[in-house]
Amino acid sequence: MKNPAVYLFLLLLYACSSTTTITGSWKNPSLQGKNYESIVVVALTSHAVAKSTVENDIAALLREYQVSVKRGIDILPPKLSNSDSDYVQVMNKLRDNGVDGILTISLLKEETESQYVPGGYSYDPFRFDYYRNFWGYYSYWYPYSYNPGYYEESKVYYLETNLYDAKTEELVWSAQSRTYDVLNLPSFSKEFSKSIVKEMRKDGILKGEPQKKKKA
Repeated sequence: MKNPAVYLFLLLLYACSSTTTITGSWKNPSLQGKNYESIVVVALTSHAVAKSTVENDIAALLREYQVSVKRGIDILPPKLSNSDSDYVQVMNKLRDNGVDGILTISLLKEETESQYVPGGYSYDPFRFDYYRNFWGYYSYWYPYSYNPGYYEESKVYYLETNLYDAKTEELVWSAQSRTYDVLNLPSFSKEFSKSIVKEMRKDGILKGEPQKKKKA
């Protein structure tokens, strides 16, 4: 490259971009073949901007597969807990909106949680009982995910994405990912969303080909 200034710019751009890798995925063998046509995306975090950004980016990509998508931030009450009364409230909201799938995104912390599975190892979320249904998972992670001190500055983030059947609450599909150098929320969210949707398609959770966007 002849222009050293351009080369330096590209080098800095690459250095500041996040890198997301799917380290493992799993799908429930007893629930294979079902096509989920209406999904709500729920990022488990009290950080409103991060929640809205991630939910919006994943929703946009899922819609390319003709999936009707709603964002958790739009239909679920902002202040929830893991109580039984909130369980009834959440499930009623989901039923009222006619969703058949619930896609959750949560942050794992490798140094404090044993749930993260490094690449190269078999990933099986069923080794923990609370993974098996939506409310069990939600009620376990809520105290962590909605604690402001849980999201600390770090160069590496470990995230987990689960798809639950809205009717049975059973876990349908799960994936863990690792992201380095999260310095910019919009760029991280877009890359993370692409990785997740690509993995869902590879594992047969999303059917068919994405709809091509019409040129303006």
